[in-house]
Amino acid sequence: MPHNDTSTDNHVDGGFAMQQITHDAAGRWFKALIFVTSLGLVGLVGVGHYWAGPEVAFSIFYLPPIALTAWYLGKRVGVLLAVVSAVAWFAADQLAGHVYTHPLVPYWNFVSKAGLFLFAALAVHRLQVAFDQERNNARKDSLTGVGNSRAFLELANVELNHARRNQTTLAVAYLDIDDFKRVNDRYGHGIGDSVLAAVADTIRKWIRATDVVARLGGDEFAVLFSDTSPESIHRMVRDLHKQLLVTMDNIGWPITVSIGTAVFTSPPQNVEDMIKRADNLMYSVKNNGKNTIRYEIFDGSGSVQAGCLTPFVRPGSATPPMRVNEAVRSLNISLKEEELC
Repeated sequence: MPHNDTSTDNHVDGGFAMQQITHDAAGRWFKALIFVTSLGLVGLVGVGHYWAGPEVAFSIFYLPPIALTAWYLGKRVGVLLAVVSAVAWFAADQLAGHVYTHPLVPYWNFVSKAGLFLFAALAVHRLQVAFDQERNNARKDSLTGVGNSRAFLELANVELNHARRNQTTLAVAYLDIDDFKRVNDRYGHGIGDSVLAAVADTIRKWIRATDVVARLGGDEFAVLFSDTSPESIHRMVRDLHKQLLVTMDNIGWPITVSIGTAVFTSPPQNVEDMIKRADNLMYSVKNNGKNTIRYEIFDGSGSVQAGCLTPFVRPGSATPPMRVNEAVRSLNISLKEEELC
């Protein structure tokens, strides 16, 4: 069963949910502060407009609070503040005693100011949307749709700091597609891209919503697991490996995956150390037959447990190859017995 619908540890979901609630509450307070501050600025500008009199142009001073609101609070609130600013401008202009040659001129000016303020609010909102889109694109792998190495490093640093504060377990699984160059050479780069997309999609669907997946480059992916036990991480990586084999077999691709998993019961020094340890475990798998999960558990003083699980005989080896579905049945037996190699 995929792990993105229900957590393996109820207390884990509770802790993450509390962290998310705290973050959302802080966001609401920040937005309320922005709104109140912007309203206050409009009021101050209106008072200044009134005291300066009709000869001094004050329209430009209404723009900063409008822009601030549109950027942080969105289009609707930005439009609302633009209308409020136009009303404030009109009231200050009338109270200042501005005399017009025609009674309809002040209303025309009000409409023109409202149009200017609305245009400013909408322009800032469009700019903010474009900025967010570019920022997200800079953190997303264009081929697979998952995060890239930049996004992974940023999110991993956040989770590492969280693990330090709460003394929780953190893990990185480093995945590499076996003999991927041979796939590209034999089937073409189009199929190779499809393989990468299928692997990314399988990982994304199979892990929990709280976990992080990224393509670090080429045929290498990483998954960050947080707020769970070493046993749960072991089980999730094992299930993920099994599902990747099933997915590849269902599509008809003779592809396997090597995985190195570094589990930290005590937070490591930095994210680079986490990735390096998992990467080294993955290369250990590659150098010893491939298509294996190798893991180590670190408690801060060194590895406290190490081992690997060999799910099946890799196609192309000296031993007669097995169909992947047959291999999965073999995998269930060996994992049930926790057979270490």
